[in-house]
Amino acid sequence: MAQEKTRKEKPRRSAKKKMSPQEINNFQNIKNKSQRFRIIKEMIKKSPPSLSQLMIEALADPCEEIREFIINFISQQPDLHGEKLLLTYLNKPPWYRKTAILKIIAHRQDETLVEAISELLNDPNVAVRCELAQTLGELATSLARQLLSSLTTDKNPYVRRTAEKALAKASTIRFTSPE
Repeated sequence: MAQEKTRKEKPRRSAKKKMSPQEINNFQNIKNKSQRFRIIKEMIKKSPPSLSQLMIEALADPCEEIREFIINFISQQPDLHGEKLLLTYLNKPPWYRKTAILKIIAHRQDETLVEAISELLNDPNVAVRCELAQTLGELATSLARQLLSSLTTDKNPYVRRTAEKALAKASTIRFTSPE
């Protein structure tokens, strides 16, 4: 008689099982990016009241694909209750969360945040200052153009070049039809 070996299998998470707050808050400790991506999609489906905060926290994910997914999701939300939350996380590491937040502001064309994002002019990270220049170019307000002008004298040549291109884009004449 052959003895059957019983092997313990990890229970699989049902798609309907509710995630605990600790699972949600600590998903970044999960090494498998597919698992992290699945958790983010589950959060979106469940749409908890704290979804804006959870998504902004998730922008600290090291996987660019996940961050881009979140950027697109947040950018398309018609009524984001996280503008103040975006600004809260704007000065917190990692640098790629800062650039993601700047992309969201540019996508949403939120001109009211130009003054608030100006504090990144002296950010130590070149990628953050380059993304700031691109965002300011997208927003193209008078203040944004002034800030871009100051970035054209940045110590880093990549930032200077990005600012010059963004300033040229922001300075082009735009025609709008009267309604």
